Amino acid sequence: MKKFLLICLGNWGDEFTYTRHNFGFLFADFISARTGTRFKNLDFGAYLKLVQAEEFMYETFVFKGKTYMNLSGETAEKFINYFSLEGAEIIIAHDDVDISFGRVKIVWDGGAGGHKGVLSVIERLGKNNIRIRLGISRPKDKSDVTNFVLGRFSDYEMQNLKKILDLSFSGLKMIVNESLAKSMSVVNSIEIT
Repeated sequence: MKKFLLICLGNWGDEFTYTRHNFGFLFADFISARTGTRFKNLDFGAYLKLVQAEEFMYETFVFKGKTYMNLSGETAEKFINYFSLEGAEIIIAHDDVDISFGRVKIVWDGGAGGHKGVLSVIERLGKNNIRIRLGISRPKDKSDVTNFVLGRFSDYEMQNLKKILDLSFSGLKMIVNESLAKSMSVVNSIEIT
């Protein structure tokens, strides 16, 4: 039976919760709230296990590692080994400065694009995975990317987060229940304003 693993990227710790770089973790938290599924804790991360009753046709794990972004691959690999998920379809959810805020791009494969968390996962698990790229835009001062991604969402962005996470959740369900192609054609054409 087909299985899916959604690896949500972020920095572990309350101080990072509403920072742009933790968009992946926010998505994991949103899925927990939306499905009424509680996180289960491990030494190296926290996870949800979604089943058919929660709108998913196939067993789907959602994982966030208890580490810093640039070590995401290590905890993801531990999780796969822990649950023997070697054959699962891998999906990575992460923030992306190359996509404008309000857009979600679902893609197959590709490089890290300078994202250290994605790079860490690629180094450990390879490039053959699906990405849910959550747009955060680039800062006006292009030399200040680090402070921008580690900064908190603006009030305007906070007001729109739920709609973006709703769209991402719909995309995830389409990937699992229908097809990657359908998810890409629907989600990639929508802009939240």
